Amino acid sequence: MARTIFHVGTHKTGTTSIQQFAAKNRRQLRNRGLLYPGYKLINRSPHYAHHDFAHVVAGASSKKLKQNDDIKFVNAISANAKATDTVLLSAEPAYRHRIPVNHEHGNIWEERDAYVKRLSEVLKPLDPEICIVLRSRDGFAKSLYQEKVKATSFSGNFQEFLEYDYWYFEYEHQIEIFSKYFKEVKVCVFEDISKFGDDFISGFFNLLGVNVSGLDMPPIANIGFAPELVDLNRYFNKHSTSLKQRKMIRNLLESFAESGSFKSEHIRSSWASEDFMQHFLSRFADQDEKTLKRLAHSIDRDTLFPNRTPIQSVFSGLSCEDIPKLCLMLLTHAKMQEIEQRKA
Repeated sequence: MARTIFHVGTHKTGTTSIQQFAAKNRRQLRNRGLLYPGYKLINRSPHYAHHDFAHVVAGASSKKLKQNDDIKFVNAISANAKATDTVLLSAEPAYRHRIPVNHEHGNIWEERDAYVKRLSEVLKPLDPEICIVLRSRDGFAKSLYQEKVKATSFSGNFQEFLEYDYWYFEYEHQIEIFSKYFKEVKVCVFEDISKFGDDFISGFFNLLGVNVSGLDMPPIANIGFAPELVDLNRYFNKHSTSLKQRKMIRNLLESFAESGSFKSEHIRSSWASEDFMQHFLSRFADQDEKTLKRLAHSIDRDTLFPNRTPIQSVFSGLSCEDIPKLCLMLLTHAKMQEIEQRKA
């Protein structure tokens, strides 16, 4: 039986880069003993990751897969994997999906438990190890907040996000649920992975026991926004009227950020203050002592995460004067894009 690893994220820990690398080098990796299966195994449209698989397990809608395709996909992997292969599946939505168990009084952890249980039942023929990558919560929260504003209609501020999505940061609780249904759960720290290779991607695959030297590396995925652009995106979310509008704005903001046309005058944090962040992080100290003992790799410190740099400057939000200035810069960028496209 092939060894199977299910990489469940978390979000904002280089997952897209890992997935795009594995998809791009699928054939070369297979020659090195790593099977990164695609949906073509069941005659479905390809995707660089296995998000749709995670969605279907939850009973959610999917663009690529249909109902029961999750089971068909697992069976197809079983039929195609050699006993000497390592099978890699990667889908960070498995870290957040929930299955409702009580519509009147829904409990997040009961719903997470129900999802992971269902996931284990679907994956049973592969008997997978779970690989979970954790990131220091200060950076994780900022990146996840940005992604939520970019990818959804969320228009709350950073503090509201922390209260609304608090359970994303309960790392030990998440691990305990996976451990309840899977025999082995490997825990890695995002900030340490590059130490195990020449870069983050080679470090990740080295930890899995797969040599990826000499293969093409993908460009950096999901370039971060400056706090000002995140706040502008939040402003648009609050006032836009359709999904189409939000998608158009998100694409324009991403292009604007990638162009380097806007840079913050100072590196400023979304956290309200150093004291506020320290209070937030201290809530998880007992949990992190337990998680530290679970690490699948060695570290040279006695804390789960490396020491962080204290907050120097705080971003308190866009002013009424800032918003029209940024909108004008965005419109100018859109016009320049249009001119370049015409020339091409």
